Amino acid sequence: MTNKEKLENAAKRLADQVIESIQQGKGATWLKPWHGGECQNLYSDKPYSGYNTVWTQIYNAVHGYESQFFVTANKLFAMAKERKQRIVIDNPKRLLTITFYKPIIKNQGEENEEKFFVLQTYNVYNVEQVENYKEFFGNDLTKLDTIEKPKPIIEIDQYFNQYLDNQNISIKFGGDRACYIPSMDALRMPKIGQFVGEAEYYSTLAHEIAHTTGPRLGRFKADDPIKFGDDVYSEEELVAEFTATMYGQHFNISCDSTLRNSEAYLIGWAKKFKAEPMIILNSIKKASKAFEFVEKCVFEQSQIKVSA
Repeated sequence: MTNKEKLENAAKRLADQVIESIQQGKGATWLKPWHGGECQNLYSDKPYSGYNTVWTQIYNAVHGYESQFFVTANKLFAMAKERKQRIVIDNPKRLLTITFYKPIIKNQGEENEEKFFVLQTYNVYNVEQVENYKEFFGNDLTKLDTIEKPKPIIEIDQYFNQYLDNQNISIKFGGDRACYIPSMDALRMPKIGQFVGEAEYYSTLAHEIAHTTGPRLGRFKADDPIKFGDDVYSEEELVAEFTATMYGQHFNISCDSTLRNSEAYLIGWAKKFKAEPMIILNSIKKASKAFEFVEKCVFEQSQIKVSA
């Protein structure tokens, strides 16, 4: 199976779960942009990266899992076998496919040495899918729970203001509407006190800032505004939400707000996913580029050094 086919299969599995969520009337709960803490394998020291950063968040939001920790199906069943313990899993067929590229070196050390990457996939469960998971994983979870959460590298306001200044984007506060106006290259935001909480405010701000990268990265033209309901609008909203998801993990801030859309609009999304599941994958790709673009603008113009 090619790398592209593996990615398409992973995207289709996740898309099917999103579609099921929408069809069951759960609305936009699968788009919960700010969820504190980076998701990771319970037995790994590093958080998930790439597509997995957003996929794990969507998976948790769709199914209502709150834990940021996952475990591979193989590891879980091996643990049960070793302990001679029967495990009960919430919907065993409900899995998330984690993907990463493994470097392969051919003819190492020789003149014709060649390096290429092979996509590896693993099926994982959220730890909460295991009945009595706190007892089952025991000290493994307790140890991780005591680890101090990472603090934001800089204040969020400073971060976003640095980007807006770098790109000469104006922002006006007040009113009851949050939006980006491409023709003016300007943001409109309600005042922070108008939101339920600070997290909701920054979630919305991150979403709108993601839109400002649209004309800069060629997703749409500033003089050709996108229209509500069309294909470009649908994908652009996904890109903005996925970018906001990345900021939620980046700054370790939780937010219970969700993207609110009409039922007809969500059903329209479901039809798009059914016909083209790769739209999720493509939107995450674009969100990653948006996130990286803002990062570059912030840190190239500041004296703050980011540790590797």
